[in-house]
Amino acid sequence: MDPTLEHENHELREEVITLREAMDRLNAMVEGLMAAQNRSPTP
Repeated sequence: MDPTLEHENHELREEVITLREAMDRLNAMVEGLMAAQNRSPTP
């Protein structure tokens, strides 16, 4: 395989990992917000 393509492939894999980690953090935040809303009394 072309070394340039291998390098780009490696960078894209790292970016996907970073994006997945960010999505996991965002999902955890949303779950926390939803849980907090469910605990608060509605006016």
